[in-house]
Amino acid sequence: MSLFDNEEKREGKRLIVIITVTVVFLGLLGFVLNAVGTFGNTAVKELGGDALLRKYEWFKDAHNQLNAKTANIKIYKAKLDAFKQLENPDRTDKENFATWAQELAGMQASYNDLAAEYNSNMSKVNWKFCSGDNALPREYKTDEWV
Repeated sequence: MSLFDNEEKREGKRLIVIITVTVVFLGLLGFVLNAVGTFGNTAVKELGGDALLRKYEWFKDAHNQLNAKTANIKIYKAKLDAFKQLENPDRTDKENFATWAQELAGMQASYNDLAAEYNSNMSKVNWKFCSGDNALPREYKTDEWV
């Protein structure tokens, strides 16, 4: 064995260590860059102009639907209150009352479902911008009809 053989072995080991460190470093760099790229793509998808407009329009539509449902519920409550004032309702009146009561319960359930979805979406971080101008309420109450 000569001194020259030991130097070649050391150079070979050093080269293997350098290649291993380089491969590990490049792998970690790729992982980090992929994570950053994924984050960037998600941010653009969720916070881009089209997405923000779509989300704001959903809130405006839901707000208007909730207002319409509230108006309809008030109309049905007024119908039921007026019916209760009748002195001798006949069978048809009683059937209408039962139908209106069922429809009112359905409208209230529909209102509560939409209000819960509205409140849930408004509480999400990427939807909070929608209540910034105070044009839309931050939350709707779902126990209003109890």
